[in-house]
Amino acid sequence: MNATKQQWLRATLLTAMCLLLCMPAGAEETVITGTHTPQAAEQPATIAADTIAKKNEAHLPVDTITRVSKAILDQIIDTEVERVIVGKDTVSIIIPEKNYGRFHRGIFSYLFVPKGKFSFGLTASAGKISSDELEMLNYIADLSFTAKAISIKPYLSYFYKHNKEIGMRLGISNTDINLESLDVDFDDDINFSLRDVIYKTNTTSISVFHRNYVGLDRGHRFAIFNEVALRYDGSNGTFSRLYNDEPKVTESRSNSLRLDFSPGLCIFIHEKIAFNLSFGIFGWYWKREKQTTNGTEEGTYSTSGAKFKFNLFNLNMGVSVYI
Repeated sequence: MNATKQQWLRATLLTAMCLLLCMPAGAEETVITGTHTPQAAEQPATIAADTIAKKNEAHLPVDTITRVSKAILDQIIDTEVERVIVGKDTVSIIIPEKNYGRFHRGIFSYLFVPKGKFSFGLTASAGKISSDELEMLNYIADLSFTAKAISIKPYLSYFYKHNKEIGMRLGISNTDINLESLDVDFDDDINFSLRDVIYKTNTTSISVFHRNYVGLDRGHRFAIFNEVALRYDGSNGTFSRLYNDEPKVTESRSNSLRLDFSPGLCIFIHEKIAFNLSFGIFGWYWKREKQTTNGTEEGTYSTSGAKFKFNLFNLNMGVSVYI
């Protein structure tokens, strides 16, 4: 059945539902037969409307009528939509989703990756910024610094349902900030300068993640997804600077646990190869860190909280292979 007939069937059923939900008990029942539609589409619409009307003869609760109407709508859609062969099975290109409300918006998720597929790939992120790219205020007389970060994360995952995958990811990241000079001059009484300040961190991580894809087209090329990941990080950092013209080095070791939410876009560029782009916007974290300065232990502290912001260094691009 073509798209026009399918849309007419959905409109007919939803109209019948609205009439039944709005009519008082004992009122005369109206059956929509669709006499002005193509002949091939009249019979399913008449049967659906008649069934809803007969159910209301027993004065069933509203939610019962709603469930019957949804079941009939889902059955008609399931029998009329296009199907594809996946392995030895024939599946619909529209993934059925459970509707938790009494109103269906008509938004469907197309089949993007079928159940039983494996995926492996690599995501990476990199960024760099320097003082040459910034415009500062006049009271900063001299500023020279560079900051860069790089992250590489290979992963392996399995699709336990259509468009739903679960997997494991390993990660290695490095951050390097070098402040060569900074002179601040507010007035004759308030001024200071910094020289040769270096901050470096190396982090390794392991995480378990879940992705839910929403297919956007019948050709299985475009999809958006939401990823939820539980991640453990182990990090070593070094902070060196001059203090009274003497070098002072603070080393830190930290362990952290994070829960991240990352939306993204996935595009197939080949039959089995896809490009994906994601960015972290929200997450919860817990961190415990221990610091030593010039070999002397200074202390240990813990911190936790939630973050809701866009981070340029948390922009991930990668390539995935599906087998």
